Amino acid sequence: MSYSTKEITEKLNLSMHTLRYYEKEELLPPITRDKNGVREYSDLNLEQLILIRCMRTTGMSISYIRDYMNLCMEVF
Repeated sequence: MSYSTKEITEKLNLSMHTLRYYEKEELLPPITRDKNGVREYSDLNLEQLILIRCMRTTGMSISYIRDYMNLCMEVF
């Protein structure tokens, strides 16, 4: 299943700014886009964002989360 940016921000109660910041900081792998260039988030991206939010809630730094997410992506 794919989700629009609006769906992701609503599901996670996440601001658009925060979502873009996470992408810019490379906490997520590159997001696929449709033929019109609109971002399409996958179920995996949704799960990753849930994990990132949990990690941020514990006070983990963006740098630590980036390293952790990169390690996780090596498995996939």
